Amino acid sequence: MPETADALLDLPARQVVRRLALLRLEEWDRTRARLDDPADAEALHDFRVALRRLRSLIRAFGPACDDLVTRRLRRRLSRLADATSESRDLEVQRAWLRGRLTKLTPRQRPEAKWMASRVEQREAAANERLHRRVEKRYGPLHERLWAGFASEGRAEAEDPATASLSAAAVMNKALMEWTADLEYRLGTIHTITDEAESHAARILVKRLRYLLEPFQTEIPGAPATIGRLKQLQDVLGDLHDLHRIASELRTMFRDAAVRHADHTYHDLLPWGEAESEPGLPKVPGATVGLAALARALRAEGDTLFSQLRSEWLNGGAGGAICAELRTLGGIVEGRRPPEIEIERKFLLSELPPHAVTFSNEEIEQGWLPGKELVERLRHVRSGEGDAWYRTVKSGQGIQRIEIEEATPRELFEALWPLTQGCRVQKRRYLVPEGTAIWELDQFLDRELVLAEIELPAAETRVEVPGWLAEYVVREVTEEPEYVNRALAR
Repeated sequence: MPETADALLDLPARQVVRRLALLRLEEWDRTRARLDDPADAEALHDFRVALRRLRSLIRAFGPACDDLVTRRLRRRLSRLADATSESRDLEVQRAWLRGRLTKLTPRQRPEAKWMASRVEQREAAANERLHRRVEKRYGPLHERLWAGFASEGRAEAEDPATASLSAAAVMNKALMEWTADLEYRLGTIHTITDEAESHAARILVKRLRYLLEPFQTEIPGAPATIGRLKQLQDVLGDLHDLHRIASELRTMFRDAAVRHADHTYHDLLPWGEAESEPGLPKVPGATVGLAALARALRAEGDTLFSQLRSEWLNGGAGGAICAELRTLGGIVEGRRPPEIEIERKFLLSELPPHAVTFSNEEIEQGWLPGKELVERLRHVRSGEGDAWYRTVKSGQGIQRIEIEEATPRELFEALWPLTQGCRVQKRRYLVPEGTAIWELDQFLDRELVLAEIELPAAETRVEVPGWLAEYVVREVTEEPEYVNRALAR
C-alpha cells in the first residue's frame, strides 16, 4: 500500500524523510503498546520490524536528517534493537526444540527437555531485561525522535546544505551502494559455515526491501523485486535461525560434558558432593538426546543451504535481483515518465495470406509473479538476431501504461524460470498499412490469431484494411481474456 498519495521521489529528500519518519514512528508506537500483551505472539516480531524500518530509513536518508537524529540517538536505537534480538532468537530456539520433542525416542527425550527448559529460562530472563529496557528507554527515545521530525515539519525551515537534495537522488545513492554490497556478500557465501557472510547479506536484503517499499507505486517493477527480496530474506532468515540454534546446541554439549565429567569423577572419587542440574541425565556420556537434535539440525541445514545455493547463489536469482535493483536505480535516476500504450485488438478466424508475405519474428514471453504491476520477459528472434526485453504494464483496455527496456541475456535467463506456467509462444507478422503497422500474432501453442494496431490517441478512428476485414471475427480490445497474460500457460 502506498505511504502517501504524493509522488515522494519528486520532493526534497528532507521533506520526504520527515514525512516517512513520522509514519514509521506511529507504526512503532502501535507495536510498542502490544508488547505488554503476553497473548500477542507477534508483538515482538512486529516491534522489531517497525524499529528496523525506522533505522533503515534514517540510514538511507542520513544526508538529509543528520541534524535531526544525532549519533547518540542512533546508538540508542541500535542498543534497543540488539536487546530485542536476544529475545527473538531464544523464542525461535524454544519453538524449534518443542517442535522436535515428540519426534524423539524416550531415551533421547530427557536431554532435549533439559535443553528446552534452559532455553525457556533464558528467554524469560531476556524478556524481562527487554521489558525493563523498553520501559526505561522507549518513551524518551520516541519523544526525542518525534519532536525532531515533527517540529521541523511545522517550521518548514530547510537546511540550505540539504534542501537541494532530491529524494530520488538520496534514495538511488543508497540503493546502488547497498546493491553493490549485497552482490559482494552473496559472492562470499560458499558453505553453510559462512555464517557472518549470510547474516550480512540478510541484513542488506532487509534494508533494500524497506528502502523500496515507500516508493513502490512510483517505480515500475519495484513490487515484483520487493517480492523476490522477501523470498531471499526468508531463506537467509531461516538459515540465520539454524545458526543460532546450532550455537545454543554447542553450548549445551559443552555443559553436558562438564556435568557428565563431574558425575564420573564423583563415582571414581566420592569425597565430595557432585554438582547436579535438574533434568540432565546422570549417566556418563549420555548425549543421545543432544546428538539426535544435532542430526535433525544438520539435515535441515543441509536442505536449506542446498536451496539457497541452487536458487540464489552462483549466478542464480541472487545475481538477477542485483541486476533488477540496478535497473530500478536507473529508473529512479532518470525519473522518466511512463509511456502510454494505446492499441486496439481484433480476434481473427485465421491468418490472412497477405500477412505471410511480410517479415516476421518469433516471440517467447513470460510473466513474473505479481498482482499490481505486470512484469513481462520477452525473447525476440528475427532476421536481425536475438533480443531480450523486460516490460512493465499497468491498466487494461485501449489505453495502458507501458515501460520497456532491453535487458542482458544473463539477467533474462536468470529470471526466466520464474515465469514457469505463465508463458506464450507466437509468430508476429508486421504488416504496414499507410502510416500504421498492423501486428498479427499467430500463437504457436494453440489455434489463435490476433491483430493489433497502435494508435496515436484513444479517439483515433481505425480503418480495417480490405485484406484483413474478412478475417475479423470481432474486436476484443476490452475483453480481458484476450490480454496476453490471461492467455499464458
